[in-house]
Amino acid sequence: MSFYDYQQHLPRLRQQGCSPTKVAQELSALTDRIDVIEKLVAEEISSYSSLSDGHLSIIANAPRPGCR
Repeated sequence: MSFYDYQQHLPRLRQQGCSPTKVAQELSALTDRIDVIEKLVAEEISSYSSLSDGHLSIIANAPRPGCR
């Protein structure tokens, strides 16, 4: 279930007397932040669309590399 599905499904669950767990609330808050950051990055990148010369390199990096 994606974050957007969760947000749409949550009101129905509350009508049925269910409420999100603490973990679900924390994950929801994180996904809210990720959504905002993705939109900010997209806006920033689109602001460079008027450039006529030069190169733009974009690198994605994780602050904590995946571990086994």
